[in-house]
Amino acid sequence: MSSSTPFSLPIKEPSRTTWLSIRLSEQERQSIDTLAEKLGVSPSHMARHFLMQAVAFQIARVQEKIKVE
Repeated sequence: MSSSTPFSLPIKEPSRTTWLSIRLSEQERQSIDTLAEKLGVSPSHMARHFLMQAVAFQIARVQEKIKVE
């Protein structure tokens, strides 16, 4: 991924009440843990932040595609 990514860094957010479970390889989990530690946030907080940015990006792409068609 290039340095011109559409993602921002995570900030503190309110607590959540529902769960989404995913399976990761040991390497994937270590990568997440390492980056989260460097950013000073929990792995869950960081993963949620980047996941929601990816979801927003994809929703915008789908909506733009619908407008074009």
